[in-house]
Amino acid sequence: MISLFLRLKSRNILDFPYIFYRYALTGEIPQENGGFKERVFWIDIGKDILETIRSYSKERYTIANYLRPYFRPRVYSIFSLFDMGPIFKRIADLLRGALSRLIIGIAKKSPS
Repeated sequence: MISLFLRLKSRNILDFPYIFYRYALTGEIPQENGGFKERVFWIDIGKDILETIRSYSKERYTIANYLRPYFRPRVYSIFSLFDMGPIFKRIADLLRGALSRLIIGIAKKSPS
């Protein structure tokens, strides 16, 4: 985990644990240094696909508008080879939700 934070820091990505530590220790709120990249899209593929399917007919975007973030500078919110925890959590949540729906469906069909 520490190596992940060091990599994020070296890429000019906010080091939240350090920021919280510094705030707790000194009460100091760090100032923005402008070292971040603008116009970088935050991609969550699973939720993007789900929301696109849910809202495509309601929104007035073209297919090009939906695909544009995937061809521009981007950061993936869940998947990283350096930190597999979030993707495992997402998979566990999906499995838990599917299992819950399955159990509820079976309970509704069973005679009382």
